[in-house]
Amino acid sequence: MKKMFTILLLLCIASSSLAFKSNAEEWELIFEDDFNGNTIDQNKWTAKDNWPHTDVELQLYIKEDAYQENGNLVIRTQFNPTYYSPSNKTYNYTSGWIDTSFKFNFTHGRLESRLLLPKTGIRDNIWPAFWTKGNTESADWPHYGEIDVMEMDSWNDDWTPYIWGTYHWGPRRNDLCQGCGTIYPDKNFNLTEWHTYSVEWDEKKIDWFVDGVKYRTTYENQLFCKGCKGIVKLPTHPQFIIFNTAVDHFAPPNPADYPKYMYVDYVKLYQKKGSKSSF
Repeated sequence: MKKMFTILLLLCIASSSLAFKSNAEEWELIFEDDFNGNTIDQNKWTAKDNWPHTDVELQLYIKEDAYQENGNLVIRTQFNPTYYSPSNKTYNYTSGWIDTSFKFNFTHGRLESRLLLPKTGIRDNIWPAFWTKGNTESADWPHYGEIDVMEMDSWNDDWTPYIWGTYHWGPRRNDLCQGCGTIYPDKNFNLTEWHTYSVEWDEKKIDWFVDGVKYRTTYENQLFCKGCKGIVKLPTHPQFIIFNTAVDHFAPPNPADYPKYMYVDYVKLYQKKGSKSSF
């Protein structure tokens, strides 16, 4: 059975890769960053600094934890007790977040990135993500949509870390995705190796891929899906790109496990020729 699954997986990789290559003439590269050089390109990215994001995450984002090194973007998460004065709170962990808000937004296309994820294990709090969002204001979430190209977390029943693809939507402060994420189904997937994560998004659907293997599709006006609390409405608002690593709150993390690092080799955004919708 394991051998048969491996054969099917290889066939999926081949067919998916060939499909993208055969349609290459339809795609145009609109945005890319290969993270060469010594500093993050501030014309493309903003690094969050002294920012907590949500009350249920255990890290404070600081700009020093997002940097470039050896041709990669590095998102560092470390045990680094830091006082946050607005809420009179000390965060024991800091981490990095960069995004393209107010610098590059897009509607539809193929978004992909090659990543090496942080070291992890059973019941690990580390939560790296490559995702997009349609508005910078948390109060509006998820009204403008959120596409999680890749998340890794151990929030499953067995506390094992998996790769997830998810889409969040709904009116303000009312997420209609309640556990509607999809786990990448290869149980032999090696989290310690480099992999390419991507989505293809158009007005009808979003497809999720790992190393060219499509494992999830969400459709506009989809009526039934696991964890969905309403009819699916795909984003109609331009999205911006985010890389970050959070520390989840489900158990006390072990300071000795840190620092941890996510490495990003590149990110690319393609759009169909003649249909450019980005700014």
